Amino acid sequence: MKAKTIKILSLIAFCAVPIAAVAVACKKSQPESKPEKGSNNTQQNQQKQVAPVKTTYSVTYGLNDDQSFVQSSKTFVDQVNEFANKKGDYIKFDVNVKGVKINKQFEREQFLNNELKKFQNFDFKKDLITKPEKDDINVAFENSAEAKEVKEVLEKEFNNFYVPIQWFEKDLKEAIEKVDKRVGLNITKEKAIQDNKLNEYNQVVKMIKDFLAKYFVSFSEDLEFTNINQNIRGGWSLNIDLKNTKTGSSTGNIKLDFKKPDKKLSNKEIDAKNEEASFAKKMVQKILDRLDNTFIENIPKTFYLILLLDDNNQVAAKLSEVITNQSYNFIKNKIPFINYKFVEKFAKKIIAKQSKKVLDLLQNRIKRAQS
Repeated sequence: MKAKTIKILSLIAFCAVPIAAVAVACKKSQPESKPEKGSNNTQQNQQKQVAPVKTTYSVTYGLNDDQSFVQSSKTFVDQVNEFANKKGDYIKFDVNVKGVKINKQFEREQFLNNELKKFQNFDFKKDLITKPEKDDINVAFENSAEAKEVKEVLEKEFNNFYVPIQWFEKDLKEAIEKVDKRVGLNITKEKAIQDNKLNEYNQVVKMIKDFLAKYFVSFSEDLEFTNINQNIRGGWSLNIDLKNTKTGSSTGNIKLDFKKPDKKLSNKEIDAKNEEASFAKKMVQKILDRLDNTFIENIPKTFYLILLLDDNNQVAAKLSEVITNQSYNFIKNKIPFINYKFVEKFAKKIIAKQSKKVLDLLQNRIKRAQS
């Protein structure tokens, strides 16, 4: 497995999450000692009646969408591990995950022999969650600014994409000519409706969508193709105009600059090349590559212990939500186009799936550890 692929785990486990505060303190409690009535106890006898001082080692952990998480998570892990070297009789956890609170206290030996051993022996198998996702990136826009974003991404990402010779020079060309032969290979939806050729026009649209779908691109139901212009001379290209039927916003002309493949390449080989170069697949890899490897060591361990503490299984959904939001915030300024609305939606979908994989893995480990 390639190194980049293994980094997927970073997506997955990347699960970068903020930690509001992690604090450790020891507090002392001393029960009251009442002298016996009517007795003249000596100082030595009084000391014998005083209960030994009990100390509590406290760890506080807060988590929401807006705070830094990397160092705080490391601190949390370090402080839990340090309890073994402390003299505390108890360890107390006060955890708050987006309003879901866990308050739990353990006696020293109970924690050292059970929860701490599970925590320290936890081994996060990165290779279990490193398969990249193959979700479609759904092209959508509502206003002119978002339409401009769609145009920019499609023109850049489909530059020199291979198309099969048979499909482009024959199948698509003939389908366009069935709509209108009079103006070369340029057709519009409006003209097709006037000429009672809407079914033929829609067939051309379907062919284009089916071709792009093989490389993980789909289109919102609110978008329509208003103009299609095929160029098979002097360089292959397909020009399309997209329009939002609800808002009226339009991309204007989008030029998909295709590349004529070597005749020796089979359709299967062309598909493989295009899939490897697909925008969706490249975006997934970029997301994983940008996630810091330091997340791997501490974030999963932190969540593992929190899930161990959560007897009522309340925090998993909140953890997944925060992982998704924080992971996106961490990488949003490091990847081109990711702030574009339709790309952002795709990125968060991928991160959310990876977050769920991580939490499922942690919960399965807990079930095995408790069985």
